[in-house]
Amino acid sequence: MPGYWLPLALAVRGDKLRELVTTYRSEVEEWLERHPDIEVTMDDLIEGNFDYKELVTKGREIPE
Repeated sequence: MPGYWLPLALAVRGDKLRELVTTYRSEVEEWLERHPDIEVTMDDLIEGNFDYKELVTKGREIPE
């Protein structure tokens, strides 16, 4: 999965975000494991418990 995928996917929220994270769970988990500095869990993504702007900024800064 390209490094830019998750920050772009976070442009959607609510039910659509939960659907994307659930559908691509293994890919998202792998991406999060490769970038522990993101400090967001799968549950955070599914439940919407994260600072959107901070997460997108961090995601954009990660070289792939």
